[in-house]
Amino acid sequence: MAKPTVTLLADYPNWAFDYVARSIAARLSHRFNFRIEYAARHPGSTGKDTDLLYVFFWGYKVPKEAGFAKNQVIKEVASWAWCHPHAGYAVASK
Repeated sequence: MAKPTVTLLADYPNWAFDYVARSIAARLSHRFNFRIEYAARHPGSTGKDTDLLYVFFWGYKVPKEAGFAKNQVIKEVASWAWCHPHAGYAVASK
């Protein structure tokens, strides 16, 4: 049976999320195929070539043309900034 493919989307190479992505890939490569991409480099993964997209930061909007279903995308919430009114994002309480 083929291993599922997981794309880990960090913001920039050699920044904190990139180091975390590389650590996850190293520790779980026996169970998953990993691809590490960077938002700063316009990622090219699509819903057809990866089973799961893990986004390390909540502010990234996955392009619709990438073809990911909602159940194929996980977004990490690493701070409470997303619910601050000055962040420009709506709170999901409505």
